[in-house]
Amino acid sequence: MEKVSHKVWSKHRSSNKVKLLIDALDPTKGWAKDMEYIAWIDADAIILDLSMNIETIMHKQYPDADFIASADIRQGYINSGFLLLRNTVWTRTFLRRWWEVVDRTTICDQDAFDAIYTHYSREEKTSQRSLSSILSKKVVILRRDALNTD
Repeated sequence: MEKVSHKVWSKHRSSNKVKLLIDALDPTKGWAKDMEYIAWIDADAIILDLSMNIETIMHKQYPDADFIASADIRQGYINSGFLLLRNTVWTRTFLRRWWEVVDRTTICDQDAFDAIYTHYSREEKTSQRSLSSILSKKVVILRRDALNTD
């Protein structure tokens, strides 16, 4: 797996959300360091379902999840326009690995997610531990219209 410094900003603007999330959740100087969880919403997104309750999603529906996103309409795993993240060591490690997995000059954030998610899946399959159940609990990918619309 190729490593790219997470201190360098990406030419793909959409990928910079990963760097912003890393910085926000930094346990010593991040603005969200004391938050239990945060939500990312792209600037071009709008909220259509005002009844959606983030606390219910994070605490009751998916209490073990650290990363929640909707599936994407294209062939990739997720639509990264709306993300829910629990502020944990696992999340911070996952974000750093998401940022570092590929050359950011050629790959957007969603394709980079696909690369790191696939890498985690393969890593777990070759591990002696039953990590696949951990990944499926930590990263929850909901139906396409759960957090986003088509």
